[in-house]
Amino acid sequence: MARGVGRGDFTKESDTDVLVVSDDLPEDRRQRLDLIFDARGVAPEIEPVAWLEREWEEREARGDPFLAILRREAIAVDLRP
Repeated sequence: MARGVGRGDFTKESDTDVLVVSDDLPEDRRQRLDLIFDARGVAPEIEPVAWLEREWEEREARGDPFLAILRREAIAVDLRP
């Protein structure tokens, strides 16, 4: 969870940003977008983003500044068995 919730400065108007990183997601980005936006119908206060493990690793290899923000501000939740 990132941004306001992760930093602890959220308000009742804040949404919750959630990044899901999993190889169980569809490879096709359009299918993945359909899946996560369907999930928003269940919980509209959630702002989901979904990446495959390799996409995370590629961003890490490029030095993506967004990952630095996530490491500094986000709360990691590992649901792997």
